[in-house]
Amino acid sequence: MRSRVTALGVLVIGVAVVACAGDDVPAADGPCPAALDPAPAGAATPPIAEAVTPRTARIRITIDPSDPSLASPQREPQAAPLTATVEDGTLTVRGGVKRFALHPERLFVELYLVEGSATGWADATAAVDDVTGAAAVYDLAIDPLSAPVATASLPIGGIAPEGVARLRVGFDLAAADAPLAFTLDVTGRATTRTARSSAPIAITGDGAEAWATFGDGDVLAVIDTVTDARVAQVAAAGRPTSVAITPDDALVLTTCADCNQLVVVDRARREVVQRLGEAEGLGRDPRHVVIAPDGTRAWVSAAVGDTVTVLERVGDRFRVRTTIPVGRRPSGLSVSPDGATVYVAHFLPRGPIRDNEGWVSVIDGERDVVVGDAVLRDDGDEAEAGCLALVDAFGDHTAAELSFEATPTQLAGVFLDPGGHTGWVPGLRVAGFPIFEGDPSALGFEFLALGANSPAMLFPLDVRTPRAPAFPKVGAIVDITDRSEDFLACVPATEDAEAVRARAGATADETIYAGVTIPSQGTFLDETGVARFVGFSRGGRRVLVLSYVADELAVLDGATGSPLARHHLPLSGSNPIGLAVTPDGAKAYVAYENSTFVSVLDLGDYAGDGAALPRPTVVPYRLDPGAGAGQGAAIITFLMLTRSVAGVPARPPLAEVAQVPVVDADPLDPELRRGKVLFTSSNPDKYPTLSGGRQAACAACHPDGGNDGTAWSTMEGERRTIGLWGGVAGRGWLHASATHRGVADFATTIVRERLGGTGLSAADEAALSR
Repeated sequence: MRSRVTALGVLVIGVAVVACAGDDVPAADGPCPAALDPAPAGAATPPIAEAVTPRTARIRITIDPSDPSLASPQREPQAAPLTATVEDGTLTVRGGVKRFALHPERLFVELYLVEGSATGWADATAAVDDVTGAAAVYDLAIDPLSAPVATASLPIGGIAPEGVARLRVGFDLAAADAPLAFTLDVTGRATTRTARSSAPIAITGDGAEAWATFGDGDVLAVIDTVTDARVAQVAAAGRPTSVAITPDDALVLTTCADCNQLVVVDRARREVVQRLGEAEGLGRDPRHVVIAPDGTRAWVSAAVGDTVTVLERVGDRFRVRTTIPVGRRPSGLSVSPDGATVYVAHFLPRGPIRDNEGWVSVIDGERDVVVGDAVLRDDGDEAEAGCLALVDAFGDHTAAELSFEATPTQLAGVFLDPGGHTGWVPGLRVAGFPIFEGDPSALGFEFLALGANSPAMLFPLDVRTPRAPAFPKVGAIVDITDRSEDFLACVPATEDAEAVRARAGATADETIYAGVTIPSQGTFLDETGVARFVGFSRGGRRVLVLSYVADELAVLDGATGSPLARHHLPLSGSNPIGLAVTPDGAKAYVAYENSTFVSVLDLGDYAGDGAALPRPTVVPYRLDPGAGAGQGAAIITFLMLTRSVAGVPARPPLAEVAQVPVVDADPLDPELRRGKVLFTSSNPDKYPTLSGGRQAACAACHPDGGNDGTAWSTMEGERRTIGLWGGVAGRGWLHASATHRGVADFATTIVRERLGGTGLSAADEAALSR
């Protein structure tokens, strides 16, 4: 049975922090509750099938290749050349067109399929028919540099009720500037079900209540969404971390990680009616739970057990059906709208340091087996780094000499949009450059500024074919002009959205992003630190990204992936870990790790019906040969990502309107809480003495006081990140090279020389070093 540990003094590169669950947590300071009704008798509730109702739509699209916007240096798809006419169905189409930079005869067409009704699409496909003016057709969704397709039938997958989906298709023009036209024939079936993801806060299907976990208090808090007041608490020993509610609103499930238990609560009676544990088949350290959209099954991931346990519903209880080995450190879960496919991210990478990768496991929800995975390769591994030899600047070096550590890590979960069209995977990528002590920006490399080495990253996962998901190559690969076609085809260049620091461009309406490694349409307009949760506005029109370390909410467009505000929405709490949106889309509730309240957000601008919902939007960008080209972090191009932000709002049109206490008093003593907050934070507006930027925090390298499964280049040489559970206080000199005399000495040094803070007070140094 897992131990119950509230906090331990530990060191992050020499800095103390409160510990969370991990492999080496010490003995429990108190017993966990016994199992309760662990094996209910009776037949399992069979899956509830939806009626199969076919749907169709037909849209005629014409493109004018002679439109002058296609000669613009801007690289976002241009709307002016495209006209879409709906001939049948409820779908409308918006979109844009651009030319391949190295092949101007080839058009890159991005189409946004918008469903305005309260009925969504499942298993949708789009046939590209009646094509005139094109010599070849391409499906560009996974690889924009792919070969032409013989039959232009493109998978769409799901579209949520009132939702959006994106297609990327290419055409070789039959004649220069000759008009192009084609028909999009969409077929699928109707559905009202939506995808579900694991979360620390959930709202009942009737919208009446929000249920939030508060791990440090061993409690579930129940909030009335009309009055925004706490109306009940339910004790849940063992640090509850995730909560899910059955679609009939009868049962609430929560994982209690420190007790290795799954707890079932009767929602109406506010009473624990069941506890399942290791003896029943749960893996160690269960942190995430998700329930199928029909309510008949649930899945629980175990971070230490390396498993996903499948539960089946038996009346008003659940029973373990089987446990599936999935590999190292499974984290957040998501289940497709039809309940047939489950996705689980893995928090730490797999493989040896020279051949490692991040990945998502794919589970057949009907047969209870892993059927595949989607891989995020380390671009710096030797096989991938060999592509750099095709660049003149690196041509004299071997692949081994060019290799570096840049693995994706800390994949916090898979967050499917409501339609199950795209999964969003938040994480980090290890910096492929040395971590300096002191400020190296004076050398001319803006991206090396203090506190700017761990930007939040989102990796979009294409799940249009649910059992064969893939992380696509970045769409902006077709915009690069300073690399050979052989190099562009060789390099992985996985699409991501990076929240790097911006600097001023040539005009007041331009910003430049020297720190971005993969320039893309999705690059955030402002920096922020590691994200651990992604939510969605009504219909999935907007992607709501919570920065765990910077205490803010960023917003992307759900169809285009583009950022929508120059800066993010600040949140009053410390370390947001989850968000739930009411069924009408008008409000959201944000849960925190280190604040004793839930925030209430007004999402009114993202609510409404049909035409009132926000439309697909793109913030313009270009890849500039000037503006400091060659002085950035990108290797796939030396061109500099530059964005035009004229007319872009300063912040998202959201507001925090209330705080709802989840407990009456903080169970941690003030100094311990302060130390925990400092360890997990990187917001200079709140903590200027700690950090000079919104990216770097102690927890960025030592998540939950553990390790990030990788290595960094430092001034002392290459260093593997180690777990810190157990503490180093009082152990004297630190590091094998004995560079620091103790915890307090390192706390003082790291804040100034790596995080960019102005220097902690004596009280904060004591809290961080405790």
